Order: sequence, then C-alpha cells, then structure tokens
Amino acid sequence: MTEQKNRNPIPPLTDDERRAALAKASRIRAERMQLKRDLKQGLVTARQAFELSDKGMDAASGMRVEQLIMALPDHGKAKAAAIMRKLDISPSRRLRGIGVRQRLALLECVEGADR
Repeated sequence: MTEQKNRNPIPPLTDDERRAALAKASRIRAERMQLKRDLKQGLVTARQAFELSDKGMDAASGMRVEQLIMALPDHGKAKAAAIMRKLDISPSRRLRGIGVRQRLALLECVEGADR
C-alpha cells in the first residue's frame, strides 16, 4: 500500500494558541446566541443581520441561513425548510456564502411576511 501525504496538514498549536482559539470560539457562540435572541425579539432584522455579516462580524457571517430564518418571529423549522427549498439554498449555507440574488429573494420572503 502506498502512503498518502496530507497536502494541508493542520499546524500544531501551542497551548496558548489553543486556549486563544477556544476563547474566540466561545465568544463567537455567545454573540451568535445573542444575535438570535435579538432576531426573535424583533430588535434586529434579517437585513441588519446580513449587514453585520458584511461588516465582518464573525457571529453573523458564520450563522447558517436556516438558523437566521428560524430565529425570526413566527418562523419555525417547517417554514425555514420551505423557504430554503423554494429559494434553492443549501442547508449548510452560511450568511457569508449566500449570493446576491438569493439574499434579495430571501429578504423578500421574510420581510414580505412582515408587511
């Protein structure tokens, strides 16, 4: 059997680097949780969440589109799945990875329900 070489090996981290990465991940999870609360309470709109993502907020840009939809008032898992299917958005898609056309169509769907 031939030995396969890993083309992109993960560089070893020092204990300090590992602790810093864990702290950053924990901070981002807490920020995302707060963002979802704010969305649910109507303090933040879907459009504002995309704007936060565009500005580089890790918590917003790393959020899955499905999580964003489900965090909106009066939107649950079934409604989110229907919107995702209708707009042909992959369940694994994150806010930072959604295209302009899909973004506009998504905002029309979720904001159109509010009007």
